[in-house]
Amino acid sequence: MNDNQYHIISGKIYGERLDSRILEEQIQKAVADGHRYLEIKAFGQHGIGGRLWKAGNEKVHIRIIGHPGQRVGSLGFPNTSIKIMGPASDDVGWLNAGAHITIHGNASNDKKAKNFCTKNGILFFDIKGILRALILRGILNEEEIQKLAVRIEETDNTTIKGLEEIFKAR
Repeated sequence: MNDNQYHIISGKIYGERLDSRILEEQIQKAVADGHRYLEIKAFGQHGIGGRLWKAGNEKVHIRIIGHPGQRVGSLGFPNTSIKIMGPASDDVGWLNAGAHITIHGNASNDKKAKNFCTKNGILFFDIKGILRALILRGILNEEEIQKLAVRIEETDNTTIKGLEEIFKAR
């Protein structure tokens, strides 16, 4: 498949993350309109690639760029091929009804990893903790952190949830 034959659907519009429901509606509409090769630029939306029954027996190929949320391929149909071009949650394919799912990265759950570390006395750092440490130690100021966060989000095709929390109670 030639890359320029993919119908691209972004999980952001005007710099704002779309709700999972809205992205799902766009994917369903694209399939109903006859698109069979979709590239989804994901920003934590869940359930991408599931429930694509409108294609009938025609094959639907989904390539996910970025960071999909939970349950990619949930209720996926046998006519659906999903390629996640990076990391994914550990519940990929939950209730999968036959979709072929390939993950080109790790499948994990940050919360489970953090809980494991806490339980076992292992020091861990998440992105918000690292950014907060940069502020508290005077390495970067708030404006520099904001710019860095934007760069991280754009480069990694992700959204840092709760970023405003790192600026509270210094």
